[in-house]
Amino acid sequence: MKCKVNFNYSYFLISWLIFSAGFSFSQEIKTISPTPKIQKHKKVDEGEKLIFKYKAVNPSNDTLIVLPPEVDCSCTSVDYPDFILPQQEIELVISFDTDKKWGIQERKVEIKAETKDKKTIYHIPLKFKVNVKATPETKALIKKQIKESKK
Repeated sequence: MKCKVNFNYSYFLISWLIFSAGFSFSQEIKTISPTPKIQKHKKVDEGEKLIFKYKAVNPSNDTLIVLPPEVDCSCTSVDYPDFILPQQEIELVISFDTDKKWGIQERKVEIKAETKDKKTIYHIPLKFKVNVKATPETKALIKKQIKESKK
């Protein structure tokens, strides 16, 4: 018994063109390593506002447009430039409000910058870690919640 396969070359060709076009229009992704890569802060009292400073250099020969940073929560904000000139060193400043935060707090901030033609995007990963000591009020609230959850 012979099996006849009906193969349509035009569908194959169209599918292949669509598939390969996706690769030709994709962005090149690169990473800029900040200095320092991660910052660790000593134990602080809840309610303190902390500042973390990082340096980063644009390694390319293109001006980079900085996109709004991605942060974990509203307790974290970033001061950043609108653009980075070729080979320019910039300072990135993170503010972290420890109000209503306690225990080990580890945050990641992702900053992206792209070339004007949007063909290359650079990631600048920033990290910090701090141990926040809860206030007596927060400790009492935590104990109360634990007692109520055991009932």
